[in-house]
Amino acid sequence: MATATTTPRTTRQPRARAAAPAPVPFRETPEYRFKCQAEETFAQLHQAATRVDLEFREVGPHRIFCAVAKMDDGSERILQAFVANPEGEFIAIVGPLDTEGVMWLSRTMAKAVEQSRHRTLLDAVDEAHAEAVERGAWTADSYDAVQDAYAANPRTPACEHCGR
Repeated sequence: MATATTTPRTTRQPRARAAAPAPVPFRETPEYRFKCQAEETFAQLHQAATRVDLEFREVGPHRIFCAVAKMDDGSERILQAFVANPEGEFIAIVGPLDTEGVMWLSRTMAKAVEQSRHRTLLDAVDEAHAEAVERGAWTADSYDAVQDAYAANPRTPACEHCGR
């Protein structure tokens, strides 16, 4: 009697999933590097100043509250600027990334680290204003409302080429 040979039934093996890339620690991100650079610039300008005044300044159509460093040679440098909405709530902090004020860093008042680089102070303030309008923080009437507006409308991913 002939025996029938049976071939083993092949079952499809599940594909092994590729492991998700490990999250990059915050201290190794460009955001952290720019934050540190802005803090270092602040410290350098603050130490070089003969005094620091807090005052309102007009920047284009915007009125900002800022810390102004008065230098030995009579010049003035903005250490930090706070951009507020019409209700008087701060929506962003703007500060120089270098002592000459060539690049500026704008950070939203969101709980998440959200920042962008700009070529001028006016560009940084304009962008902070536009982003607050777009994300709903421009009409917020309290600090918590500003935080909630930024959280409810997350920032769109930045362009890899221009950073905006």
